[in-house]
Amino acid sequence: MISRKGMSRTDQTAEKTIPMRKRGGKNDDGKERYALQGASSLQDLRGDVENILLLLLLYTLQGVPMGLAASVPLLLQERGASYSQQSIFSLVSWPFSLKLLWAPIVDSCYDARVGRRRSWLIPAQLVCGVIMVFSSSAINFLIGADGKGSIAVSELTVCFFVLYLLMATQDIAVDGWALTILSRKNVGWASTCNSTGQTLGYILSFIIFMALNNKEFSNAYARRAMGYPPQEAGLITLGGFMAFWGWVFLATTLYVWLFKPEKSSAERIPASDDRGDYSLQNSGEGEQVEEEMGVKETYMAMWRVVKQPAVRRLGSVLLLSKVAFAAADAVTGLKLQEKGVKKETMALLGVAVTPIALFLPAAVSKYTSGPRPLAALMRVF
Repeated sequence: MISRKGMSRTDQTAEKTIPMRKRGGKNDDGKERYALQGASSLQDLRGDVENILLLLLLYTLQGVPMGLAASVPLLLQERGASYSQQSIFSLVSWPFSLKLLWAPIVDSCYDARVGRRRSWLIPAQLVCGVIMVFSSSAINFLIGADGKGSIAVSELTVCFFVLYLLMATQDIAVDGWALTILSRKNVGWASTCNSTGQTLGYILSFIIFMALNNKEFSNAYARRAMGYPPQEAGLITLGGFMAFWGWVFLATTLYVWLFKPEKSSAERIPASDDRGDYSLQNSGEGEQVEEEMGVKETYMAMWRVVKQPAVRRLGSVLLLSKVAFAAADAVTGLKLQEKGVKKETMALLGVAVTPIALFLPAAVSKYTSGPRPLAALMRVF
């Protein structure tokens, strides 16, 4: 039976942009407490280390299809794909931009026996893993790597669009779960896991894949280090790489299904419990229970959040900040490859910024918490 309850992911947009105060909560000095706590120090992670590692893994899995989708245009360009074909393939990233449209459904419709987040996370990852495993045998044909056919851009676009759609849905569920799976003092680590995990997944499936997919790099470094003779192909293929990560998706999903239960939304949580679900409200009996909202009410609540002046200002900043760089980001790599720069060389250029991309989120987390989490961003911008 599917119950239509809860609304925490939708409100999360506001929590990331404006300080959301916990309902009815006050400190000893009478001031309202902020619901969004900062990333705690390492000594405060007791009891949450396993959960943080799980979140890091789930966010890393999100980054894998993103990195593969960034690799495919370079592979297509190498095989003579036109810019019109490249533009068609670029549509695959739209689900992450439009996921707000179905986020209230993910928040409100779920099987209470499975859990609000796991009801969407498990099937999304399961289908994603199955697609990656079964499409791995045909992916080289679709990109024209077998030399027997033309590039099947439409089929490639559909395949990766579905992967992005599943990962966008998984992201909605994981973001919501992060607010309840971590204790309140450590909930600031959720955003760190998000940015670090997605970056790590992107690096593995773009930089590492492009390097090991090249025969010169594989022969000069990987095979020589392992004592293998040179070969006429790279160490890994796109199909083999997708199959490997497909099985990782399936194994992770099995672990979450069997060993990571989720508290029922109807289960009452003692007020002294340190779990950080910000959609909780006082029950009047010394306990806290999750708010129950249907799909319509959730969409209405989302609209109220969207109308907040702070949210509208943030949306304007995020939209306008990308306009100046959109064209350069989209075609620079393709133009460099057109002028003779090897695709693996362009991928390896990212190695220089890899340490920064991985460790900067953790380093600045103390500046992005508290009542003004966007102050550092606005100053830098």
